[in-house]
Amino acid sequence: MNFIATSHEQTISKHTLTRQKEFIMTHSNDPGSIANMAGIQTAIANNDATELKALLGDQQLGTLQKDYLFDLAKLSGNTEVQDIISDAPEKP
Repeated sequence: MNFIATSHEQTISKHTLTRQKEFIMTHSNDPGSIANMAGIQTAIANNDATELKALLGDQQLGTLQKDYLFDLAKLSGNTEVQDIISDAPEKP
């Protein structure tokens, strides 16, 4: 069974994604929060370098966390996103 979304359903879907993004942004003041990590993952999946930079800020990433995010970025093939993650500072 194939499902074809109507333009109304697509609009609702875009609205829902926008609201989720707003929620993540307003509830991610703590760089180490789960919401912040979810936002970072979403920005990587969407190839949104601007959003990724905003979410990462000056946040230091753990080695395991940075490796995971870099692997996620490699899936998209977006070198700009990969570079942002590579350049993110690591926790000592």
